[in-house]
Amino acid sequence: MRKLSAILTAIAIIEILLLFVKAISPAAFVLLALLNVLILLVRDIYPPVLVLFAGIVQVLIGSNSIDEKFYSPELAFSGFSNASIITVGALFLIAKAVRNSGLLDGFGVSFLGNGNDKKSVVKTLAKISLPLSSVSAFFNNTPVVAIFLPTIREWAEKHKISPSKLLLPLSYFTIFGGACTLIGTSTNLVIDGFYFKEFGEHLSFFSFAALGIPAGIIGTFYLLTAGHRLLPEQKGLFADVQGKVKKYLVEMTVDADAPFVGKSIEEIGFRDIEELFLFKVRRNGRIFAPVKKEFIIEGNDVLIFSGQRDGVLELQKIKGLSAPSHPEKLETGDDAQFVEVVISASSPLIGRTINDLWFNRRYNATVLALHRNGSEVESHFSSLPLKSGDTLLLLASTGFRRMWQNSTDFLLVSPIRHDIFETEHRFVVLVSLIGMILLPALGILPISITSITTVVIFTLLDLIKPKSVLNGINWDVLLVIGAAFGISEALKVSGAAELLVNILETAVGNSSPQVALIIIALTTSLTSEFVTNNAAAALIFPVAVQFASSLGVNPLPFVMVLAIGASASFSTPVGYQTNTMVYGPGGYKYLDYVKVGLPLNLIFTIIPALIAPIIWPF
Repeated sequence: MRKLSAILTAIAIIEILLLFVKAISPAAFVLLALLNVLILLVRDIYPPVLVLFAGIVQVLIGSNSIDEKFYSPELAFSGFSNASIITVGALFLIAKAVRNSGLLDGFGVSFLGNGNDKKSVVKTLAKISLPLSSVSAFFNNTPVVAIFLPTIREWAEKHKISPSKLLLPLSYFTIFGGACTLIGTSTNLVIDGFYFKEFGEHLSFFSFAALGIPAGIIGTFYLLTAGHRLLPEQKGLFADVQGKVKKYLVEMTVDADAPFVGKSIEEIGFRDIEELFLFKVRRNGRIFAPVKKEFIIEGNDVLIFSGQRDGVLELQKIKGLSAPSHPEKLETGDDAQFVEVVISASSPLIGRTINDLWFNRRYNATVLALHRNGSEVESHFSSLPLKSGDTLLLLASTGFRRMWQNSTDFLLVSPIRHDIFETEHRFVVLVSLIGMILLPALGILPISITSITTVVIFTLLDLIKPKSVLNGINWDVLLVIGAAFGISEALKVSGAAELLVNILETAVGNSSPQVALIIIALTTSLTSEFVTNNAAAALIFPVAVQFASSLGVNPLPFVMVLAIGASASFSTPVGYQTNTMVYGPGGYKYLDYVKVGLPLNLIFTIIPALIAPIIWPF
């Protein structure tokens, strides 16, 4: 990692020097800088926002090293004044408020049905496809999946269907729906922002549906016929909690006359054992879990530790403890619960270890198991740097969901707390949402105004807590969008977009606009699998517009195909956040995404590229 970073830094300096001595043109310099950015994004060494800003800094330094400056700070950071950023931020808060209102609670059960008769995978997929796609067309996909994932998984297990047959399609159906409207995905809002800046007008609210709906219908047919057969049939990673976790547990009894009786676990030193953590105490039939550092130990207490075998040797050195054994059964007690969380792509925990984070103290929860890349990490997972997509099984206090279900630290994929829903405002929430969507759809008010108005209404209803507004926004996404605008401007003003189009035209010869459209669609879809959707849209947009200009045709088909292609992230678990969310809970491997997702990538690129010129003629 450090070696690659050092190499790319040296290359960036050399590129700046080459520009300074006029050995390369500004266009070539920006393309080389962009290549550095793409390498870092694909390697996933640093967060995307940091990589994009590094690219901006390189171009700024290069531009200011020559007399004919082509890039300024005003251009580099102009994206942060774009209305699409404000709208995306508002939609994050609205999604949080809708989730807290419980408006969507129970909706999953209503369309799945509660009958106990045996269900087939095809019939179930057919039932959930339209409702999920419809809901995700108007709500952020992440909370939609967070709400329906536990419901669908529990329903599947009850009806003897492997959850892995349903959870990845759950993510895909939300992507289908999100591609159909202006607010279905932040990527469409970003494309609209680029389009307004370039042509001075906004895209209509449902314009994306002309391409998204046909692609979604064909994609759904594929999943109902061939796609579901390619999915594995297995339990989720933590379906058998007892079997998975018991092997990590050590049980020891405190002697009645132990020298540390009457002392807290912190005083005794149980918090200082590297490979083990005291997460539960059993006393006279009562369970205490998680165990706080102030907990006082009494004689005959049964202590249950989680961790690795190496830590048992440290325990045996403490006088007053019985010989270690494994507990016969796993009990949580009334004050604790099992919770599954997924490390998101924007989580601040990425790159840090469970030990470094003091996870147990910070979250009042114990990590019992970790799932990564389709398998369980068997040992020493507490010292491994966390990665995007890691799924953790926690034993947490009953207040864990209340405190962390809206956090950006991780994504909860266990059932959310129903008792904290503010259901009395459901009607007002529904009416506000209808107004927020209907007014832009009719061309009366832009979505930026209606979304901010909705945030104000939800704040007055106390669905959005004023003190927690900043915590309800995914700032990484907003920063990526803002930086993406800056990268896009660099491609345009330096002539890099034109140079890239010239290279493409030379490669494909005197091709028709239809071929050029397919090239843009495939390039966008491929790029979005390895970098964020918004970054992919930003990188390809100026190229797509320049391609249309060089061919002398209408740019709108290129823009719309670009929008659909940027959302077509089906073949990797990190291409789309909802794909990441179902990775661990579904027990998938990376190859599962490739097998099932690649045909969907083709569907969402080729079909829109064929339809777009019919709707918006060249």
